[in-house]
Amino acid sequence: MKNIFQIIIILLYFQVKFVQSAESAGTGQMLSPDARMAGLAGSFDALSDSVDSVYYNPAGLGMMENIMFNGSYMPGWDTLTSVYYFSAAFPNQVLPFGIGYCNVDSGGIPVRDSSPEIVRTADFRNINTFVSGAYALAPGLSFGLRVRVNYVSLYTSQDWGAGADLAFLWRRPDPYSFTKSSFLETIQPISFGLVLYNLYSSGIRLKDSVEKSPMILKAGLSYRFRTLFKFLEPEPGLGMEGIPEYKTWLFSAGLDLVFWDIAFLRAGYKISENVFTMGTGVNVWDMTLDFSLSFLPLSSNFYNLNLKIKFN
Repeated sequence: MKNIFQIIIILLYFQVKFVQSAESAGTGQMLSPDARMAGLAGSFDALSDSVDSVYYNPAGLGMMENIMFNGSYMPGWDTLTSVYYFSAAFPNQVLPFGIGYCNVDSGGIPVRDSSPEIVRTADFRNINTFVSGAYALAPGLSFGLRVRVNYVSLYTSQDWGAGADLAFLWRRPDPYSFTKSSFLETIQPISFGLVLYNLYSSGIRLKDSVEKSPMILKAGLSYRFRTLFKFLEPEPGLGMEGIPEYKTWLFSAGLDLVFWDIAFLRAGYKISENVFTMGTGVNVWDMTLDFSLSFLPLSSNFYNLNLKIKFN
């Protein structure tokens, strides 16, 4: 346990040093580097309770029982951009925590300025590193906090930034376990999550302007049905994402199907953006391989592939 706290202190120390070295700070917008979450169109982002919680909902770290690693690759939806993502989660009884790294890299982006002709090309890089932690109040109920450091490079300009997110999650480990409380029996199959991204965020200075990420509110609600046909576990869910400052609210729906806890099928729809997603996965020898495909209405489709490894 002493070693765990030493690791946390070291990571937070470097986070602070990076922030202090910047003239101004900021955080990046949320992507969806995890294939399972991408396949559900973001409807389950606030409900994550596995190693993907490091990125989506840090409160989900309080639900984990095993150390897990997650690696993901998402090739460019515009043929220029690639996303690389890695995270690791370390559950324990005192302070479950996780670390993550996300690299968004674009090269040769055409720049037209006010003319229809391309006048030059630009390179863009956005690197996010973060430390997430959770505190479990009771089985199935936890709060989470994430501290993030962001590096952005565009043209010859670059800057460091920082941000902090706060999260809540209600998700019972066994939704149909016996209880004498009729109220608890009713709400056990229900999962509810809430995340406030950029609760703290300072600006990124690029050239003569300072860009500050607005606060993003994400919520998710799902219901886990009893096992059907002795092998199928269905879970439909609804998601909401909003930027209160801009009065923008987006909604999504998803369905996750688990077969024998080995194979997975999922689909989602971003209602406000007319984006349909689908995905599949397989779980073998404590390794889960997930794949998702997103169908975009106005540009080329893109896919996401990631591997999760669990250590008993």
